[in-house]
Amino acid sequence: MNYQWDGIDRYPDILEYVGYFDRFFVFDHSDVAKYPQYGFQAACNFYFDDALETTPNSNDNLYFIGGYEPSRTESIRQFVAHAQKAHLPLDFTFISKHPERVAHQIAGQGIQHLHFAQATPFAENIKKAQQSKVLVDFVIQQHQGLSFRVFEALGYRKKLITTNHEIAHCDFYHPNNVCIWNGQDFDKISAFLALPYHELPPHIYKKYRFGNWIHRILAPQ
Repeated sequence: MNYQWDGIDRYPDILEYVGYFDRFFVFDHSDVAKYPQYGFQAACNFYFDDALETTPNSNDNLYFIGGYEPSRTESIRQFVAHAQKAHLPLDFTFISKHPERVAHQIAGQGIQHLHFAQATPFAENIKKAQQSKVLVDFVIQQHQGLSFRVFEALGYRKKLITTNHEIAHCDFYHPNNVCIWNGQDFDKISAFLALPYHELPPHIYKKYRFGNWIHRILAPQ
């Protein structure tokens, strides 16, 4: 069994190994229709529910960490520029092979660039996510699947700003909790940040936690 937690078009070499697995799950639902000959099954990412009792929200930061991807550079630059003008506190980290080059493209207060060898440990990332008020997510053009950031925001009761429009079709979407940003309307962001977080029904949080995810994935066909 395999779970492909990134778009097939981003890493097409995985298609050479599909035959080694009896079941193959993909996080981008569009890959199921795009590659019908492989019999992919749709799944999604999740959040780790064993960390829910740790550090509570303790700052107003807008938090993002991710690899540098050219397809989302322009939207990130525009977002950072707006945040600086609006005096929004950022905690953004970009991971890349050449951080000094990326720093010339995306720069500002609250922005740091790290080499892959210096990547933030997973536990530290979770702690920062829990401490922050808002998580930010910039979709990559090669896929439509929802990133781990989306589900961390859900599980840790954080507000989310994302450029992935697919989230509007999800059962956990609520306009108080999720701002789908089109890359242009900055007034929408300001209005969103002023809204209170809307608590969702308990079964929604349970549905997307890791314990439930692994149970479903390992369930016999």
